[in-house]
Amino acid sequence: MSREACGPAFAKGEAARLKLPPDQAAYAAPARSTSKAGDGAGGPAGGGGGAAAAEEEGGLSGMLKRMFSGVTGSVKSHDMDHKLRVADFDLLKVVGKGAFGKVMLVRKKTGVDKGGIFAMKVLKKSMIIAKGQVEHTNSERSILREVRHPYIVCLRYAFQSDEKLYLITDYYSGGSLFYHLRKARGFSENRTRFYGAQLLLALAHLHENKIIYRDLKLENVLMDHEGHIALTDFGLSKEGVDDVFEMQLSTFCGTAEYIAPELLKGQKYGAAVDWWSFGVLLYEMMGFKTPFFDKNRKLMFYNIINNEPQWQPHFSSTATSVLKGLLVKAPQRRLGSGPDGNGEIKGHPFFGPIDWDKLRARELAPPFRPDVKNILDPKFVPRTYVTRAHPHAI
Repeated sequence: MSREACGPAFAKGEAARLKLPPDQAAYAAPARSTSKAGDGAGGPAGGGGGAAAAEEEGGLSGMLKRMFSGVTGSVKSHDMDHKLRVADFDLLKVVGKGAFGKVMLVRKKTGVDKGGIFAMKVLKKSMIIAKGQVEHTNSERSILREVRHPYIVCLRYAFQSDEKLYLITDYYSGGSLFYHLRKARGFSENRTRFYGAQLLLALAHLHENKIIYRDLKLENVLMDHEGHIALTDFGLSKEGVDDVFEMQLSTFCGTAEYIAPELLKGQKYGAAVDWWSFGVLLYEMMGFKTPFFDKNRKLMFYNIINNEPQWQPHFSSTATSVLKGLLVKAPQRRLGSGPDGNGEIKGHPFFGPIDWDKLRARELAPPFRPDVKNILDPKFVPRTYVTRAHPHAI
């Protein structure tokens, strides 16, 4: 069974089964996290305008530019530069392909960051609109523009042409955590603890900034050349949530193996869904499979709602304890949802060896360093993607 986020037919079917309005069924594009900056995400169809209106205000290209009017210039740390364009970058390699475009390894040729290596995510506006992705694409860009954290992918620039959007992020040459887990066939508790602690800080930062992530999975976690990780792909995230732990959201979205029971029951939910997915991910890293997996998706959902995981004999008592706390069916009693919030998880004995101040400052040495010669080494990029970029490729 594919580990892609729920597709439109499935999400709408689940919304109908749960007696939710059709506009409460959101989904992500069917793509694995093989790109370095994420492959986009999905949701309900965005609003549109009539052909006559488009014709009056500059035709289709004018309409597309207005729909993505916020996507231009440099981001946060640099002055706005509305003249930024593809020609300001050397196109080095194609390193990923998704439902709406591709991801390229590029070198900046001009201005601030001249000579810097980045990932350029190229999205076709026509595909985004056709699949109803405008709202989610703008939301992802908005979140990446505002959020700055050592363990969250950093958006450096964003600009557009008549037909395409360009998002420029830091490049992570170590591949995805999904790749490394499959290669290692399971991580030690020490390695799991390290990655889990970095993700915990990232999720806590999002919650503190009124954002619920909603699609945590190994494919959305990238590794840099030193072995540190970063969370990517914010297409299903919800921003502007005043009280993230209040049960107020109702959109059905996420990836099947990680979906929290309250979503499957059609209940309103809050940020506790992220801590559920976090528990699933910790279990998967140590156990080499997700805790409720079944090839039959309906049976898997039944397991999520009704059954307890099988606790692996090689799990330590502290590992089992933190997993039991995170995988509590009732969101109000789930670890991380109490008065101390994420402090409940940080203070659990499983994370006892972590020096949180040093981790936040990236002063703790990763337990694994990917074998890459330099940042340009495509070793962890799928071979089917690694091609030399043609000047007219984008």
